[in-house]
Amino acid sequence: MNCVEILYVCHGGQVDQFGRCVCPERYTGEYCWDRICRPPATPSYGMCCCPPATYGDFCEHDLIFPINNTSVSVVPIETTTKFAQQHLSLLIIVFTVFYYIERFFD
Repeated sequence: MNCVEILYVCHGGQVDQFGRCVCPERYTGEYCWDRICRPPATPSYGMCCCPPATYGDFCEHDLIFPINNTSVSVVPIETTTKFAQQHLSLLIIVFTVFYYIERFFD
């Protein structure tokens, strides 16, 4: 395998002096394609499966539900989310919010 092939298979395109992939933050594995999800999320098919009330590429965002109010606050954390994945995350948030509002306020 030559250098061009190594750079192509390494997510992030970085290799060390021995030709091994150097993973970007929050990625792991031989070729850096496996996400490191925030616990208790689980990785599945290259994505993180987030538990309820969390969202984001790595489940790094939390939804905060106020006790006596129906509004929802989001705790922002910087992420490298791509445009399409942001919309998917937003849809997950909206459906999660409606689920909890219906469950707790009806």
